[in-house]
Order: sequence, then C-alpha cells, then structure tokens
Amino acid sequence: MMWLIDIASKMIDALAMVIILCMVYGALLRSLPSARLREVLLGAAFGLAGMMVMLSPVDFAPGMLIDPRALMVALPAAFGGLRAGVIAWVVVVTTRLSMGWPQDNPAQAMSLAMFGITSHLVGGLVWRWIVRRRLAGRPGSLVALSLAATVEFFALVTTNLPLVLSIPGLAEVIAVQHAVRVIGLWLGAWLMMREEALAWHDRENTELARLDPLTAVLNRRG
Repeated sequence: MMWLIDIASKMIDALAMVIILCMVYGALLRSLPSARLREVLLGAAFGLAGMMVMLSPVDFAPGMLIDPRALMVALPAAFGGLRAGVIAWVVVVTTRLSMGWPQDNPAQAMSLAMFGITSHLVGGLVWRWIVRRRLAGRPGSLVALSLAATVEFFALVTTNLPLVLSIPGLAEVIAVQHAVRVIGLWLGAWLMMREEALAWHDRENTELARLDPLTAVLNRRG
C-alpha cells in the first residue's frame, strides 16, 4: 500500500509542476513577441520538467519506472506546436534511454516506453491541429485531449494483459497513473488556455491605450 501512496505523491508533485509551467507559458506569451522563441523555450521548460520527474520515479518493478513524463510531452505539443513538442520529446526520450532497461526483455520495455512517449506527442499535435479548431472553447475539447493518455493506457493493458495480471498491484498502479495523467492534461490545458486568454486581454488593453478608440490613431498623450 505504501507504494501506492508514493505513486500518488509523485503524481501530485507533477501536477504542481504543471501549474508552475502553465504560469511560465503565460509569462512567455506576455514577454516574447517571437512565436518561434516561445516554442523553443516552452519545449525546453517542459522537457527539463520531464527530466526532473523521471530522475525520481517510483521503481515498481525491475525496469518498470512509474512517472508522469507523458504530461511533459503532450502539453507543449498541444500548446506550442511541433517545435515545442519535439524538443520536449527529445529531452524525455534521451533521459529515458539513459536510465537503462530490464535485462530479461529490454526490447519490449523500450518499445512500450517509446510508444507511450510518442503517443502523447502525436496526441497533443492532433489536438492542436484538428480538435481544438473545431471544439474551441467547448468542454469536449479537453476531453479529446485526454485521449492521448487513453490510447497508451489501452494499448498497454491489451497487449500485456498477462503481465499486468501476473504482477500484484500493477493494475492498480496503471489505473492511478492513468487517472492522474488525465486530470493533469485537463488541468494543464485549462490553465494554459486561461493564460492565453489573459495574455490576449493584456494585449487588447495595451493596444487600446495606444490608439484613440474613435479614430484608431495613435494617442499623443504621454
């Protein structure tokens, strides 16, 4: 039972880190006019956060590391686009490769890890390019983003059902990890959309202060 509490604690720490990263996203929107630079810094910030959470995982079984790395790939892809998502993906993948694999079946462990990380990158990009444009501002938009986590969840369970059932407590671990991952995606996406709205509002106020509201001519006051 202690390992379950440990996993929940790690996931809560990751949610707190997501909140901080959302604030960083808002600061980048307000301070950097260059979209390309924002994307690079956003991807680097989430990638470094992913590295941090991966370096202190819950070692549930040999080669089986439980950590919320997926959040740190899906969110920058969803809000920063391909450049931000790929940067975060490279950092997370490089970190995971450096941590080693179980000796009995390294190929399977590697393929599962790479599939999980990559599925969140693809899920975030699909959400950005297709879903968000059609469901902008609707609750279904956030639900669709959580499918990035669901794809990996069902793939892991269905392709490794005997393994999942053979290790005591593994099913509970996967369920808790999946639930926190979905909550993290919802929370992160909602906060990042809120930061976008606030940044847009700030830009509107700045523009209104510069222009006369009737003539749209630059104010000469001050």
